[in-house]
Amino acid sequence: MAMRNLLLVAAFAAVSSVLPRFVAAQQQAPAKPASAAQAAKEDTDRPKEKGILLDMDIKETHGITNPSRRRKRKQEEEVALPDLKPGDAAVTVEGETLTWGALLEMATLHVKRMRLPPSIGELSEEDRQSMMTQLTMRRVYELAGRFAAKAMLAHEAKRRGAKLIPETVESMERQVFNKLTLNKADAMIAAYKKPDSFFSHEFTNSLYILAFRDQIVRPSIKVTDEDVKKAMARVNATNALYVVENESERQSMLRHREKIAKGEEDFAVVADQISNCDSSLYGGVWGTFSKEKLHAKLWEAAVALPLNELSQVVETEYSFHILKVTAKQYPVGTKEGAEGVEPVSVTISHIERDKKEPIPVISAEETRKKLIEVRTKVEMAKRERKLRETVKIESPLKIDLSMKKKSAQKSKIVPITPGEPSLPLNLK
Repeated sequence: MAMRNLLLVAAFAAVSSVLPRFVAAQQQAPAKPASAAQAAKEDTDRPKEKGILLDMDIKETHGITNPSRRRKRKQEEEVALPDLKPGDAAVTVEGETLTWGALLEMATLHVKRMRLPPSIGELSEEDRQSMMTQLTMRRVYELAGRFAAKAMLAHEAKRRGAKLIPETVESMERQVFNKLTLNKADAMIAAYKKPDSFFSHEFTNSLYILAFRDQIVRPSIKVTDEDVKKAMARVNATNALYVVENESERQSMLRHREKIAKGEEDFAVVADQISNCDSSLYGGVWGTFSKEKLHAKLWEAAVALPLNELSQVVETEYSFHILKVTAKQYPVGTKEGAEGVEPVSVTISHIERDKKEPIPVISAEETRKKLIEVRTKVEMAKRERKLRETVKIESPLKIDLSMKKKSAQKSKIVPITPGEPSLPLNLK
């Protein structure tokens, strides 16, 4: 019973990180191909996250992001399933072994729950099997690396004396089964209950990592009053810089608008070159929107704008826009231009540039809590890097288990003191 409870405990962390992204995503109805305009609309109108700049640079806590353009996935070399028996070791970390059978079962379960494109039906049986093998091995690589990273930290947690609390175990056990049941993940429940399954390793290790953070690392973090004052000063400095940057963006958009109006620049070319919206890939063609689907300021400007003419620079809380309305759709039986009648939808092309939103100024006590959170993450990352250099990880698979991470992206804020590092902190 104790062993069962131990295996059942680790649910919360894994469910929080795995199921919402995997189960929910895989169970949603097959999405119709979204137009570039729809994707751009969703990206542009979504409120950006906010950040506060503090100590060191770490990508995981960066709360300010910009829309990224689509990139083609690099072609991967074809790989075959390895010649391993179910009981053979797939990955071993400090004596903890994940078998090939457990790893393959979870990878296969992931692939089976994927919604594959209809075009797969046009493939030959050989090509279909080859594609399924590639998808399975991609999951094998991901899961093997994830197991190694978590097992490494979990063993360090045990060595440092981290303990699992029975009450927490029972609570998390209930939560994980409730979520699995809610998502109708019967196959996952069955896999979860198996001894030495991937789930049992991952859930247990996840809880030990949380215990390591809460019981060992976080209590060691110290934040002084001076640290709090510096953090709050950085918020003010960041907001001052954002005011300057936003005004620069506004002036830039005004210049582009003037040149487009004079015929010195082409609307589609400018959209392709500078717009932050994915509609830039299509010359700024954004899509057709009803009043409910468009920001109020953008709708007001679009309704008032004559067809195929440029708007002035329209500013929302999140962005700057230059609009061009190419069509307006009115209620059936209503003439265009009738007094008091709005169109039911408008078709828009636009050029969009993001704004930097002011960071909320929080109290000293809230700032202290955020500093502790961030420094805990930094300390966990330091310990993980150190373990990567010393922990022995073995695998017969041709998988890169070095788990090297890319360097964190530098924040763009100017520090208070020259040469002083800064850290963006998510304030959600």
